Amino acid sequence: MVKMKNKFQRICNGALFAAAGLALGACTLEPDYVVPETPLDAQAEKMENFKYAEGLWTDANPSDAQLKGKWWQMFNDAKLSELIEACREKNPNLKSAFYAVEQARQKARMTESELYPWLNGNVSYSKTDTSENEFSYRGAYEDYRIGLGLTWDLDFFGRVQALLASEVADAQALRAAYENTMLMLEANVASVYFSIRQYNSEILLLEETVNVRQKQVDLVTNRAKAKYAHEADVKRAEQQFYEAVTQLASVKKLRDAATNQLAYLTGTIPANLQATTEPIAEVLPKIPSIIPSQLLERRPDIAQAERGVFSANMKIGAAKSAFFPTIQITSSLDLASQDIGDLLEGNSLAWGVSPRLYLPLFQAGKLYAQYQVALSQHLEASEKYKATVLNAIYEVENALSEIKNLKDEYEARAKNAAAAKAVEELTRNQFDSGVIDYFEYTDAERLALNSERERIRLRGEQFRSVVSLVLAIGGGVDEEKEGEKTAVN
Repeated sequence: MVKMKNKFQRICNGALFAAAGLALGACTLEPDYVVPETPLDAQAEKMENFKYAEGLWTDANPSDAQLKGKWWQMFNDAKLSELIEACREKNPNLKSAFYAVEQARQKARMTESELYPWLNGNVSYSKTDTSENEFSYRGAYEDYRIGLGLTWDLDFFGRVQALLASEVADAQALRAAYENTMLMLEANVASVYFSIRQYNSEILLLEETVNVRQKQVDLVTNRAKAKYAHEADVKRAEQQFYEAVTQLASVKKLRDAATNQLAYLTGTIPANLQATTEPIAEVLPKIPSIIPSQLLERRPDIAQAERGVFSANMKIGAAKSAFFPTIQITSSLDLASQDIGDLLEGNSLAWGVSPRLYLPLFQAGKLYAQYQVALSQHLEASEKYKATVLNAIYEVENALSEIKNLKDEYEARAKNAAAAKAVEELTRNQFDSGVIDYFEYTDAERLALNSERERIRLRGEQFRSVVSLVLAIGGGVDEEKEGEKTAVN
């Protein structure tokens, strides 16, 4: 037994040291990775802020106003926080994106396993009876065998290492895609939520209007019976009443649709969702700040695109390595005997080592085409990365412009609504005094209602524009990650 053990050790040590020496000498063939330059890189030092950022915030240090972690807490709305947390926990699309990340991680682990020797065990038994008419007649005999087999593909030219790095980058890109999906769903929940609150405000206004106009119908009808009003006034009052009823039904329909959408986003059914009945708030949250260069660190879609460039870069190395030899070592170590009692004896030891070198000589241009595909894929990924960065700038500028212009529009509309309400009250007094007819009064009433509804709509738009800005700048910054970054710096 000692003799067999020493023999086994010598065989294994020799094979493993030879293979390890070859593996350590392996090289990788991918080009040095360089993040593609974008227009933002050239302008970042000059761009202290975005074009439409002026006047939106006055912080001396922009990082003080950056969103932290759960960005929706800036609205200080418990119901909104509850809905977004439900979305993060239950939304099936978000869960699906997470499992895609997990698949990519495990795929990278599968590729990583190719860097190491694969060891397998085998046990076999056979009984054979040979033909007496054959020259090699041996009669009936048994064969017992137990052993180990080893296979090792030496990654001498870095093919597996390049593929592994590429697949790790793909997994990281999918992780960024998952975070981007989560941010978009969170923003969608917030936008729909503020739409519901806007509709609640409109419904309150229209319900009050319906009640007032019902009383007007009764009043004008009684006045017509007493010959103090015309039949046209009665029809006009009815027209105004049913117009308000129609508008109320229309807004309720929109609120129901938004509520159903919110249920879908939070991973439940409308019957189980308790939607808010609160009207839209009159105070906007503090507008978050960001400088252009921070987009590269914050936006998950930019991170996803950058990982795509890195993955494509590593695939160039894998494609190059296909031109070079592939080296594989296979070995076996068995105990074999015709008598099970002799199976563990030293003389039962059988072994074999089989190095193999595979060199592609002619494949009709296939390898060259694969290499050109890898180069093209890298160029494609680089241009997609640049487009993603430009799109990020575009979206932030649009969001900032929308916030700025909506502010001016809302202020003008609020003054318009106040003036329209004053005109309505004045014309009502004039109508009650008999100075003007009912038509003039109802026209002022209609304009006042439309102006107030438009004011409410613009307030809802302002809240949604803040959500759009949050989405454009990449959401909140995780406090742990920010702390890690500070420590590194």
